[in-house]
Amino acid sequence: MEKPELLERLHRLEQELQALRASVEPPVKRNQFAEIVKKLTEFVLSYWAMLSFLMALATVAYVQMEFGVDYFETYRNISATKKLGTFYRDLGERMMVYGEWESAKAAYQSALDLNPNDAEAALGTVKAQVFVPLEGQKNIPYDVANAKLDFLLERYPNDYQVYFLKGFSYLSIGYTEEARAWFQKSIDQNPNFVGGYLSLGYANQSSLRLKEAVGNYTKALELDPGYSLANNNLGFCYILLTDFKRAITHLERAYQASPTLVTEINMGDAYRYAGDLDNALAWHQHALNAANDPQLENERYIGGLWGYNFMPLHAGDEETIKYLVQVGTLDQKRSIAHYAVSFDRALKRDFAAANNEFNAARKLDKDKRFNYFAVNKMMSIEWVLAPDDEVTEWFDEHQRVLLEP
Repeated sequence: MEKPELLERLHRLEQELQALRASVEPPVKRNQFAEIVKKLTEFVLSYWAMLSFLMALATVAYVQMEFGVDYFETYRNISATKKLGTFYRDLGERMMVYGEWESAKAAYQSALDLNPNDAEAALGTVKAQVFVPLEGQKNIPYDVANAKLDFLLERYPNDYQVYFLKGFSYLSIGYTEEARAWFQKSIDQNPNFVGGYLSLGYANQSSLRLKEAVGNYTKALELDPGYSLANNNLGFCYILLTDFKRAITHLERAYQASPTLVTEINMGDAYRYAGDLDNALAWHQHALNAANDPQLENERYIGGLWGYNFMPLHAGDEETIKYLVQVGTLDQKRSIAHYAVSFDRALKRDFAAANNEFNAARKLDKDKRFNYFAVNKMMSIEWVLAPDDEVTEWFDEHQRVLLEP
């Protein structure tokens, strides 16, 4: 046998021995622990995000149960602080609309104390100081306030609140048309600015654009139905328009939201012209008692400067209502209240009490600035209610007293 053939047979024999050995010997066992670790590692890597979340929740639950510490308490505190800061910022804006500059400044400062990074509150503080008098002064000169506003306009040319303040400055010196233009600009810049509609309504009311004023106040109430000042002013417009039912509705809403002396007097007037003398006297007497209370210190209840239009003296009378009086001091407001009670008493034929109230009103009106206003009230009462001869005689007699030189 040749050598190549012998080598080939040996090779085949070796292959057969290996095959035989493989069929007889058991298979080699793999490391089971290593296999488990490998599979566990693959699982953890595949679901790492979910497992991390579950571990975090478990940690939060354990810490809260074991130590009484709420993991989310810090975030809730931050949220509550931001909401409170927003509340004070909104309060500052509302106080500015009322013209209560010191209160607005304090509200904005409270917002900044809670959130020093509140840029709107910081700017609001600057705006609120425009009409705040300098130390030792009672009023701020118009030129000074206007200079501050021009400074703000230069740096914030599209700020609706600055437009509003500019309109307010013009209104304060009797430039009604300029004021209307600036209030309209504030609304154009921010159609949801309640104060813009309220102030534009007041400017229109001062200009005897009563229907436009009604529209402005109505829009303000669409945005903020509980706005006391808007309801009061709208109620007064309806009195001038001799729509006493609507006047009562809005004045009641105003009083429920924020009781004020002027709203009580207006309410009494509306009830009187509507023929409800009992309610008229009740409202006017309550207003007078409050105004005469020596402990009365509520500036918000007393109110600021009142602008009282004369009443119409016949249907369609748009001339008489163009006249108005400004009522500012507490004595002047007491005088108006005494006159109101006097007229109610006269209508109820309590002439002695009516005379006492009438004389008290005149005594408080030292410069006789309300003489023509009171005469107009009596004349309008006679036109609307047409009282009998005895009551009419009382009104005519007291009109003559007021008209004496």
